[in-house]
Amino acid sequence: MVSQLRRFAVGVILLSLMVSDNTEGSGTISAASNLESMATEVPLTGKDRDATSDGGLATSLIEKTFSVTVPNTVVTITATPDDHIGFRLGLKQADSDDSAQSLIYDRRHYGRSVEPLTLEHLSLPVGKYTVVVQRDDVVNVDLMINTLLPPESHVTRKGEVKSPTPIGNDVLGNADSQSYFIKPNQLSPEKVYSAVLTYPSASATLYIFDEKGQKVNSRGGESPLTVTGLRGDKWALSVNYKFGENRNEKVRWRLTILEVDDALSFDEARSEESITTEPDGIDTSEFRGWIDPSDTDRIVFESPDPLSESAYYVHYKGPKAKLRFKVGAAESSREGHSMSLGPFAGNRSLALSIASKRPYFGAYTLNVESIKSDRLIALEPEGPDSEVYAASDKIHGAFSHSGDIDYISFDLGPVAQMWRPIVLGETVNRVELRSPYETLYQTRRDVRKKDRRRFPIPDLYMGPGRVTVQVSGLSGDYLLFMKPLGLPLPSSEREPNQSPFFRRVVFEQDYRGTLTESDTDNFSFFLEKAARLKVDLSVPAGALYQMDHQVHGQTNEKSPHYRAHLNGVSSYEIEGLAGENVVSLTPRVSSPAEYQIKFSFIPSLGENIDLSNVNVNGNHLVKAFSRMGQKLSLKSLGLASVGRKDIWTPSTNITLGPQKAQLVLAPDLPDGVYPVWVSSADGSPVVRVNIEANLKAVDKNPFPVESVPESMRGGINVALAALGAKWLSQDLYTFDPDGKLPRHNPANASNVSALNDGVSSLTTDRGYYHVLSNNADKIYNPTLKLAGTQATPIVGVVITNRVELLNEASRFAVDVSVDNINWVEVLNETLQSWDKRNVFVFPDGAVDAAYVRLRPLRSDVSAAKSRNELIGLTEFEVIAKPGEAGLGRIMISDANLGASGRIVEGKGYPRSINIGLIHTLGKPLIKPVMEGGYTDSGLTLSFKNQSIAEIDEIEFSFAKPDTPQADSASPPLAQYAIIKGSVSGPAGPFQQTVEIQIPSELDENHSVRVSLPERIRAKAVRIEYRSEDASAKRVQVPTFYRLYERAESAEYSSVLGLGTEYTARPYSGLSSDQEGAIIYMESANSLSTDLRRHIGEVELKRQTNRWEVKPKGTENTLVLVAKGEKGFSPNIIATTLAGKTVDPFKVVESVIGKGTVYHFDLPVSGLNIMVSEESRSTVFLMDQSSSAQAYIARARRSVMDYADMMVDGEDRVHFGALGRDWLSDDWISDSVVLRKKLMEYPTGGNSNGEGSIIAAAQRLQSIEGTRSIVILTDGDGGVSKGVFTELKASNARVFPIKLSSARIWGNPVQAMTTVIQWSEVTGGEMSYVFNHQDITDAYARISSRLLGPKSYELRAESKTRLVKPGTIAVIANTGGSAQKSMSDSSTHHILFDASGSMLKRIGNTRRIEIARKAVLNFAKNAITDQQKIGLRVFGGAPDTCETSLIVDPETGTKAQFIEAVSGISPQNKAKTPIAAALSNLTNDLAGISGSTRVLLLTDGEETCDGDAGAIIDELIKTELAGRVDIVSFSLDLDADRSVFKRWAERGRGLYIDAQDGASLTKALEQITHARYDVLNNGQIVASSKVGGQVVSVPKGDYIIRVNGKMYPASVESGQETQVILGE
Repeated sequence: MVSQLRRFAVGVILLSLMVSDNTEGSGTISAASNLESMATEVPLTGKDRDATSDGGLATSLIEKTFSVTVPNTVVTITATPDDHIGFRLGLKQADSDDSAQSLIYDRRHYGRSVEPLTLEHLSLPVGKYTVVVQRDDVVNVDLMINTLLPPESHVTRKGEVKSPTPIGNDVLGNADSQSYFIKPNQLSPEKVYSAVLTYPSASATLYIFDEKGQKVNSRGGESPLTVTGLRGDKWALSVNYKFGENRNEKVRWRLTILEVDDALSFDEARSEESITTEPDGIDTSEFRGWIDPSDTDRIVFESPDPLSESAYYVHYKGPKAKLRFKVGAAESSREGHSMSLGPFAGNRSLALSIASKRPYFGAYTLNVESIKSDRLIALEPEGPDSEVYAASDKIHGAFSHSGDIDYISFDLGPVAQMWRPIVLGETVNRVELRSPYETLYQTRRDVRKKDRRRFPIPDLYMGPGRVTVQVSGLSGDYLLFMKPLGLPLPSSEREPNQSPFFRRVVFEQDYRGTLTESDTDNFSFFLEKAARLKVDLSVPAGALYQMDHQVHGQTNEKSPHYRAHLNGVSSYEIEGLAGENVVSLTPRVSSPAEYQIKFSFIPSLGENIDLSNVNVNGNHLVKAFSRMGQKLSLKSLGLASVGRKDIWTPSTNITLGPQKAQLVLAPDLPDGVYPVWVSSADGSPVVRVNIEANLKAVDKNPFPVESVPESMRGGINVALAALGAKWLSQDLYTFDPDGKLPRHNPANASNVSALNDGVSSLTTDRGYYHVLSNNADKIYNPTLKLAGTQATPIVGVVITNRVELLNEASRFAVDVSVDNINWVEVLNETLQSWDKRNVFVFPDGAVDAAYVRLRPLRSDVSAAKSRNELIGLTEFEVIAKPGEAGLGRIMISDANLGASGRIVEGKGYPRSINIGLIHTLGKPLIKPVMEGGYTDSGLTLSFKNQSIAEIDEIEFSFAKPDTPQADSASPPLAQYAIIKGSVSGPAGPFQQTVEIQIPSELDENHSVRVSLPERIRAKAVRIEYRSEDASAKRVQVPTFYRLYERAESAEYSSVLGLGTEYTARPYSGLSSDQEGAIIYMESANSLSTDLRRHIGEVELKRQTNRWEVKPKGTENTLVLVAKGEKGFSPNIIATTLAGKTVDPFKVVESVIGKGTVYHFDLPVSGLNIMVSEESRSTVFLMDQSSSAQAYIARARRSVMDYADMMVDGEDRVHFGALGRDWLSDDWISDSVVLRKKLMEYPTGGNSNGEGSIIAAAQRLQSIEGTRSIVILTDGDGGVSKGVFTELKASNARVFPIKLSSARIWGNPVQAMTTVIQWSEVTGGEMSYVFNHQDITDAYARISSRLLGPKSYELRAESKTRLVKPGTIAVIANTGGSAQKSMSDSSTHHILFDASGSMLKRIGNTRRIEIARKAVLNFAKNAITDQQKIGLRVFGGAPDTCETSLIVDPETGTKAQFIEAVSGISPQNKAKTPIAAALSNLTNDLAGISGSTRVLLLTDGEETCDGDAGAIIDELIKTELAGRVDIVSFSLDLDADRSVFKRWAERGRGLYIDAQDGASLTKALEQITHARYDVLNNGQIVASSKVGGQVVSVPKGDYIIRVNGKMYPASVESGQETQVILGE
C-alpha cells in the first residue's frame, strides 16, 4: 500500500547539431519529439502492485508508457531522487509481463547519494515502451526523458585505416558486418569529445586509432558503446557491426560525437597516460578521467628519483570501478568508488588500470599524496612475491579499508629455530604464516571485542629461508616483527603442530607445552604393531584437558579415555594400534601454565612378569638401513644367554634368535632407538636394552637374510585371480554375474575381488581393499578355489593389511580342503605388522589343497556394532611349494601379473605401459618394412618386477579376416619373427636373438602357438617381423602375442615366485658362491686370479681400497669383473707398482648384471687395483601435484638433511618439481645455498614423472662420477618413449619414492609397474610410502645408499695372450762419445791381481806385462784428468793373502794411477785373495759420494777363504759401489767361470773372459762403455750398453739403471721406447 504519491517532473531536452555540407551524413538534426505521449503535470501515476512469489517486480511500482516511431532514435532516461533512498529504474516493452526478467534495461540506485540514475544513449527499435520505477520507500523522484532524433544521411564509403572516410558529428551506417574506418572532421584541437555508438540489436565493436593508425582503445558488446575523453582532432574510429539472429533485418548503427568537459586529463585517444609523482607533499592538481561501460584506463606513475626513499598514496574517487595496480611483477587490485591505494615505493614505477564495473560510468579523479618516513613501511602491492625483509626489521603497515590484506615476507636465515611473531594492532583480525609451499600457522580473532592490542600467536618453529605473514583487518595501523628465540628444547612442544607438523614422539621423553583457548597440541607416532602405551600427563592447576586418540585420522572410540576430561597428575593406559597414531590435547579450560606429558611402552611379556623392577643396560650401536641382517649376542649386551625366556620390542624387525642366545635384526632397519625388554625364566629382573640404529655406524655381525622363509621362497601365489583362482559363493554370500556380493549381506562385506587381484597398495579407496565386516555382527569367511586343475601342495600364506583406516583386522585362521567339503585348520595366527607383508609358514609343513578358507577372528562380537568396527584386508596370497604349483607354462605377458608393454623407440605413441598386453583382434596391425627388411621393433615387453624369465613358447594372434578392416587389400601376413631378449631392460642391449617361422595354419581365433628352438633368457623382449617377399614394403603383424614362461621346477623359479616385494626375483640361472670370499683388510690385500670373490667397502673421500695382483709364469693379461652393491658402480683404476696409471684396453658390461668387465695388460711386476667412489651428482625430483601435497614439507626437509651430509666439492645436487623449472641453472654443492633455495622454491606442478626423468637424465649425461635420480611420485603421470634411452645414456640410477596411487585417476597396477621399471632397470632402489614417517625413512635410506660406504666385489682371472714386445733404446744426450760422457761423473776403483800366477807367460810375454799394458791403455783412453781413480792390488808376499791400497780412490788421479800400475810386481807363490780385496772396499769407498765403478781383474780363482758374492751384495745394498765388473784373464780351461758371472750379476756389472792380450784390451774397452740394466720389480731383465743395441721386453713399466742412476721407461707393444740420459 502507498501512503502518498510523489511528484515526478517530466521534461524533454531537444539537442540540435549543425554540420558542414561537404561531409557524409551532413544536414540538420530535427528538434521534433518522437514521444507519442508526455505527461506534463505532477504524477507519473501508476498502480501499486503487490510482490509476487515468482520473482516478479516488487511493490511501490510506478509505470509510464511511451512510443518510439522513428528508427535510430536515441533515448536517455534520468531519474533523480530527493533523498538518500534506494530505488530501481527499468525499461521494458509495454506489452511484456511484469516479471523482472522482462526488463530490457535495469539499473539500481542504492541511496548512498542523491546523484541521478541514468539509462543513457538507448537505441530502441520502433515500438511502445514502459518506464518502470520501483521505490524502496516513499520518495520524490524527478524523471527526465531526453531524445536525439536520427540524422537524415549516412556513411556509404567504408574507408581504410590509413585513409578513413570523413564524417559529420552524427551519422548513420549500414549494419552489414563490414568495418567502416571513419574520422570526424568537425573536431577542435583544444576540445574533448565523447563518441557514442548506438544500434537496436546484436552487437558491435568500436575501435579508436591514433594519428599513426595504431589501435589504442576499443569498446564492444551491446548498445550503447561510449568512449568519453577523446582529446583533440588527431584520432579516428572504426565501426564493426555483427548481425543478430535475423540477418535480413534492415538496421543501421548511429555514431554521435558529443563535446564534453575539457577538464579531463585522460586522453582516450592514447593507450595510456603518464603521471610523475611529486617528491614532497600532496600533488594539488587533480588528474581527471572518465570511464564508460567496458572501459579501462591505463595510467603509469613514473618516479622522478630512482633513489627516492619516500612513498606515496593514490586516492581515487569516482564511479564504481576495479583498480588493478602493479609494481614490477607484483600486482593486486581493489574495487569501489572511493579508495586510497598504497603506500607505493617512491623509487619505482606504478602501473594502474581503472576498469568500469558495467554499467557504471562517469568522471573520476586521482590525487597523489607523497609521504616520508624513517620507518620500514609495508608497501603495496603485496603478495607472496613481494619484497623480503630481514628478520630483524620492524614493519609498519596500514589497512586502507576493511578487508585489506597485506603480505610481508621475512628472510629467517639459513637455520631453523623458534620464532616469536609479534603483531600489534587493534584492527588486525586474521594472521596466517606461510612458507613458500605450505601454511605454517593461521588464526583469527573478533576485533569487536577490542580486548587487546597484541594479536595472540604462539612461538613457532620456522625456517630456514623465507616466511610470509599475511595480515588482514579493518582500517587501521599495525606493527609486525619477528623475534628469534634460538633452537627449541628437545622437550618442548612446538608449533606449528597441525597436520602434517604433528610433534613426532620420542618415547620416554618428557614434553612441555601450553594450551591456550582454541589451541590443540598433537603428538604422533607410528607403530609397526599394536602396543600398550602409558601416557603420563600433568595438567596445570585449574585447567581441564580433553585427550583424543586417532589412528589413520579416525578417532579410536575404544580408548578408555575417549573424550574424557582430564586434570591433575595422572597416568593413562591406551591401546596403540598398528599404523599412524595421534594423541591430541585440547583445553576445555585453558591455563597459561605448562603441562607435561610423556609416552612409554608397556612391554607385553606375558603373565606373571614383574615390570616394576626393570634393569636398564644402555645403548648398543648398529647400522641403519643395512642391506644385511645383523646379530647381537645377549652376552655382548651384558646378558647371560642361559635362562632367557622371551623378548618384547615395538619393532617387528628385531627378534630373538635360535637357542634364544642373540638378537637378530632384519635388514633395512630405519635409524632410531629401539627398546628391547628381555625376560628371564629364572625369575630374575627384566632387562631393557636400547638398540640404536645409526646411518654412520658399521654392520654388527652382518649376515645375508632373505625376505621370505626358504620353504616359501620362489613359490607361486596360487590364489591370484589372474592365474584362475576364484571366490566361491556361500549361503547368504552369493556372487552376481559381475563377481560382486549382494549389498546387504550379513557382514556388510564387499569387494572381495580386491583380496586376490595382486594389488597391495596403501589405500583408503575401497576399490583396492576387501571389507570382511563393516559395522556388523557377522564376519565374512571367504572361500577360494585355487588356481590349477588339481590339489596343490601349499606351504604358507601372505596377508597384507594396508587399509589406511581404523581397522580391526588382527587374528585369523586358515582352513584347507581338497573337495570343498572336509576342512582342516592349518594356521591360527595374529597379524604383526600393518604396513609390511605378514608371511606365515604352515607349522606342519606343506599340505595338499584345492580350496582355502580365510577366517578372521574376533572375540568381542557383541560390542562390535556399537564401535563401527571395520575389518578389512588388502591382499591374501596362498603360496604353493616352490617348483610344485603344477601350472605348467604360464603366460607371463599379462598386465595383471605385473607385465608391461611400452614403446621405447621408433614409431608409436607411449600412451600407457599396457601396449601389446591387451588382446584386440579387430583391426589389422600394419607395419612398414624398415631398412634391412624388418619391421619397427619399438614395442618392448617386460615381466613382473623386471625379473629375468626364460621364454620357450610364444603365441601370435592376427586380425581375423572376416572383420571389415581385414580385407583383401591388407598386406601379407608376416612369415618370420625375430625374438630379441635383453637381460638389462627395455632399452637393451638385446644380447640374444632367435628367428622362427610363423606357421601359416592359424586356429579358429586366428592364432598360432610356437615352441622356440632355444629359450629366450630375458628381462625384456622385442619382436621384429619380416615377409618372405623381400620386395614387400608393408606387412601385417600380430596384433597381440603371448609369451609363455618355462614351467617351474627344482631348477627354475618362475618370475611370479615369492620374493622381496617390488624387487626383481633373483635369476635362478645364476650360481651363487658365497663361500670362500676374500674380505678386504687394512693391509696386505692380494687379488687372486682364480675367480674367487673379493669383497670390500669404499666411500667417497673417506675410504679407498688397493688390491695387488701378480702374474703367474707367462700370463700378461688381467680380466677383472667389478660389481658394486645395488645402485653403485665402483670406480676402478689400475696402476703399475711404480704408480703409473694403466688404462684398460677393453671394457664391457657383463651379462645378467654381474658387473663391469675390465681387460688390462698385466706387467711382469704386477698391478695395483684401486677401488674408490667417484664424485656424486644427484637430481631430486618431486611431485608437487595435489596428490602429493601432504608430503611436500617432509620431503623437502629430507632433501635438506641430505645436503648436510654432502662432501664439499664432490657432491652436487639439482632439484626440480615435476612440470616446473629447475631450482637453479647450475649444480649446487653448498648445503646452505640449497636450504635457502628450497625454502623459496614454489609449489605446484604436474605428475609427469617420466618427462622430468628425461630432463634429469639429459643433465647428467655430461657429468662424470656417480649419477643418481631421486623422484617422489605416485607414478600416475603416464609414460614417455625416450625415458630408458636417456637413462641408459646418462648411466644414472633411479631411486623412486612411491606414493599411493589409489586416487580417482590413479592406477596402482600400472603406477607400480612403472616405478619398478625405473629402479630395477637402472640399478636403483624403490621405497614405498605407507605413512608420513616413511617419507623421512625413504630419504634417509637413499642417503645411506648414496652418501655412506658402499660394498663391492671383484673377481679376477689372469691369462696369456699373444702380445708383440716392445724395445728400449738408451741414448746419451751429448755431442761426445758415450763412453767418455758416461765416465765423467764416475769414480773408478781397480782391483788388480798381483798373485804369483801373473808371472806365467803367454807366448814369450808374462801375463803381468800383458795386463799392465792393457790397464794402462784403459786409463789413458777412458779416464779423464778430472776423474778420480784408485788402485788396490791383491797377492802380496808368498803364501799370504795380503791386499794393499796403492792409490786412494777418494783422491787418486789419472797420473798417480798410471805410475802405480807401472810399478806392480807380482811375487811367486803369492795367493789370490779376491774376497779380502773386495772386503776392504768398505773403507776404500767410504768417503766417496756419487757413483763408483769397481773393476776386478784376475787370472785365477779365489785361493783364500771368503765369500766374495756376499761382499758384493753388501756393496750394492749399501750403495758404496754402483757397479762391479769382472774381467778374468787367461783362466785355466777347467776353471769355473760361472762363479765370476754370478758375482758380476750380483754386482749389476759385466763379466768378460779374456784369454790373451788382444781380448783383454777389448774387454776393458767394452767395460769402459757406459752400460745400463733394465729392471722390472727389482730384477734385471735385460742389459746393454748406452747407445748400443736395443733390448726387447714385454709391454710394461721398467727402470733403466745407468751407473747407479735410475730412469723410468714405459714400453708399449710393438713400439720403441727411447731413454735419453741427461734429460
